[in-house]
Amino acid sequence: MALRVVDVAVVARFSSCRRRGIAGTFTTLYSFPPDGGGSYAPLTIDAVGNLNGTTSYGGQLGCDGGSFGCGNVFKLTSGSGGWTYSWLYNFTGGSDGGFPVAGVTLDANGNLYGTTPFGGTSYSCSAYGIGCGVVFRVMP
Repeated sequence: MALRVVDVAVVARFSSCRRRGIAGTFTTLYSFPPDGGGSYAPLTIDAVGNLNGTTSYGGQLGCDGGSFGCGNVFKLTSGSGGWTYSWLYNFTGGSDGGFPVAGVTLDANGNLYGTTPFGGTSYSCSAYGIGCGVVFRVMP
């Protein structure tokens, strides 16, 4: 299966997924709040047309000592009523990482792979003790 990245316009924090139409117009597919926000990376399309991605905020609220959450991996599924948002994984900001800013890569079995800039078990690169980041796999 080839990896495809959807042509989207994604705006930082509290953003929306949009699709460019033939005439160059945009259609909002889904607005993130309160499910997550800060989707900075392109989306990945799986074999059945679902859109997969990450948000840097949302998910497990309060994990960062605040009210935004540490981000999540999500899936948007198209149906007759529009697009449905599903959390695939909520980051805790600990050994599993947190605040992903990159998208995900899809393998032939439907597993999603990505990275986070914070969290993990190595704290030697961070003066703040928040970890150096992780490479993750989500098995939907």
